[in-house]
Amino acid sequence: MLKMATNRRQFVQWLFACPALPTFSPLVCASVADGQMLASAYRSRKDELYGLAIFDSAGKVLSRTPLPERGHASVFHPDNKQLVVFARRPGRHMHIFNTIGDFPTIEIDSIPGRHFYGHGCFDKSGTLLYATENAYNEARGVIGIYDVRKGYQRVGEFSTYGTGPHDVALHTDGQTLVVANGGIETHPATGSEKLNLLDMRSSLVFIDTRTGTLVERFQLPDEYRQLSLRHLSIGTNGDCHFGGQYQGAPEDLPPLAGSLTANGKIDLWSASVTIIASLKNYISSVCAVPNSTLVAVSSSRGGVTLIWDSRQGKVLQVIAAL
Repeated sequence: MLKMATNRRQFVQWLFACPALPTFSPLVCASVADGQMLASAYRSRKDELYGLAIFDSAGKVLSRTPLPERGHASVFHPDNKQLVVFARRPGRHMHIFNTIGDFPTIEIDSIPGRHFYGHGCFDKSGTLLYATENAYNEARGVIGIYDVRKGYQRVGEFSTYGTGPHDVALHTDGQTLVVANGGIETHPATGSEKLNLLDMRSSLVFIDTRTGTLVERFQLPDEYRQLSLRHLSIGTNGDCHFGGQYQGAPEDLPPLAGSLTANGKIDLWSASVTIIASLKNYISSVCAVPNSTLVAVSSSRGGVTLIWDSRQGKVLQVIAAL
């Protein structure tokens, strides 16, 4: 039975059940630390300045820190003592905050010829940070590798074997990265213009962190070629759940989310026309609830979050924007 929820406390509870689920602001992606803190980039409604907020499970704001540019995703270090916030494409900075004291914020610039795409993840030990980046003069995606022990010094990179990498996550095996290549070519010289929509090709790729080699690449059927895969979340069982942003005609209503199961099968989730239309052909973020078949999928453009049963590919709940 489909349920509608608009209760603020219920929505915050969903946030803490789902690390990396975006909050209700159109600008943010959030991350959860140890079930106690939630971090989210924001834009102030009063003065339209950007910042980072940390708040607790009751929704109480614990701190606000200004950002010089629009933030996108954030990720807590495994020890929960540091938090990294990535600039939104084509941003050239990431900021590292200390969550337990008043220490200076570390600002890391992208190297020449690269910019950040807004997402990253740590390795299992917390020694390395992996960030999605655009090698824009070569029209290819890369993963920048940053050594935490050396003050987040960039120590290398490897290819994402695709164009426009957006989200990245560490697989449950602890040594494989899963990357959502959005398939869209952009260049800072042309702003946000999409340069290859006629021949774009999105993909999910699995990369061995020990060697940087491609383990496997998955692509959607050709009829969904213009669905740009952007966000993903790895379930406890190893299933990869994904969401995309459709680049075709606005009146088209293709499936926007689905799963890549451990056996290599892609399942696109279907729903009623009304529900699919509410997403405005735009998925903002995806989050698998730990130890569950539930997956939260949000649309900032539609102002709605859907709770899916990933095994049945069925919407169980609709949470409206607050």
